[in-house]
Amino acid sequence: FLQRGVAVAEARIDYLRRQACLAGLPGVHLMLNGCPKSELKFDSMTMYNWGFGGAGVRIESTVEPPLDYDTFTEIALSCMDRDRDHAKRRGISYFPNLTIGWDNNSRFPVSETNSIVHGTSPESFERGARRVREWFDRNRQVGYPPLITVNSWNEWTEGSYLEPSDRFGFGFLEAVRRVFVHGSTKEPSRGEGGYE
Repeated sequence: FLQRGVAVAEARIDYLRRQACLAGLPGVHLMLNGCPKSELKFDSMTMYNWGFGGAGVRIESTVEPPLDYDTFTEIALSCMDRDRDHAKRRGISYFPNLTIGWDNNSRFPVSETNSIVHGTSPESFERGARRVREWFDRNRQVGYPPLITVNSWNEWTEGSYLEPSDRFGFGFLEAVRRVFVHGSTKEPSRGEGGYE
């Protein structure tokens, strides 16, 4: 049954690609998002957020204390080479993800896990963004666009949002501008703030 489902999905994807070309478009680029075991043919791969990588196991631990954002960044970075290599084995490109934070407790208030990342602030996010950009600059494949997915614009229920807020104003968006538009090499300070 599963194989039949994969075959049907592949036929529909091939149809989509053909129709795009018939319409005069260069084609369709399909990105696999956080599901590396899929048998379908994709053009590239990313992760929905850092929780889909090794950080997910650590975040959901009932034994370990909650993570701070800088440690969350380190765990995510340690998984990027693995994800890049997995994509290469599939013959596709890998685009890294940049995650703003994680606090899923508003959706699961009776959870027994410590599913929260402390200390997310525009400053800590900017440090993480800078590290992800540096990784991508070293690993970007020739001919592919400079693309890093971000989680997320307004994922308020998971503590991961770029959208301006009363607490941080436009801080996360300004960090994106400094790192990805202006490309500043200045390291932000490790100031206080963030989710306590």
